[in-house]
Amino acid sequence: MAAEDERPLIEVQVVFALRERQVLRTLQVEPCCTVIDAVQRSAVLDEFPEFDAAALSFAVFGASVAATQCLRDGDRLDILRALQVDPREARRRRARLKKNSRTRP
Repeated sequence: MAAEDERPLIEVQVVFALRERQVLRTLQVEPCCTVIDAVQRSAVLDEFPEFDAAALSFAVFGASVAATQCLRDGDRLDILRALQVDPREARRRRARLKKNSRTRP
């Protein structure tokens, strides 16, 4: 039991960003802390009650990971929001606007 208590902690960062505000928290957690545990311990989502944790996804250094993924020392965990607009549709809108602006005198 004593050996278990003496395991060194690892350091991870939890990041959540909106256009107008970004939050980065550095945590000291036990080895193999899961993604969802780190998110809960960071309390980042407490500052953004409009986001449902169940609807969010996660990435470590930009690579998608499951909520049950074990984190390693030095990992940067990004909390990802769902896209508000499909990127293909956004591009179509921009192209349409650009085309319309050219055809007007």
